[in-house]
Amino acid sequence: MQGLQWPAFFHILATRMEGRPKVRMTGMGASMELLVETGKNLSNFARRLGLCLEFYPIACKFGEVVDVSMLQIRPNETLAVHWLQHSLYDSTGPDWKTLRLLEELEPRIITL
Repeated sequence: MQGLQWPAFFHILATRMEGRPKVRMTGMGASMELLVETGKNLSNFARRLGLCLEFYPIACKFGEVVDVSMLQIRPNETLAVHWLQHSLYDSTGPDWKTLRLLEELEPRIITL
């Protein structure tokens, strides 16, 4: 069930008038096995739509990132962050660390 928020977005990207962009995605979570499987599923789906998807799994919480270089952000790359903040527990790590990292990354958009 991981990654279900992305197919509709992939459809939008695949039908853009400007053409299909190359998409790089970093997935973060506690289980590397689950992340790798999610990446395979998303990559297969994107390929069926004619999209090129690069997926990077990182087995940690977003708020626990201590070195921004581990996110492999490229210069002049448009950055978007999809933050899954759950009401029953904090899946991203400590809020203050998450907010500090978001400030440092300066994403163009953040979705919740």
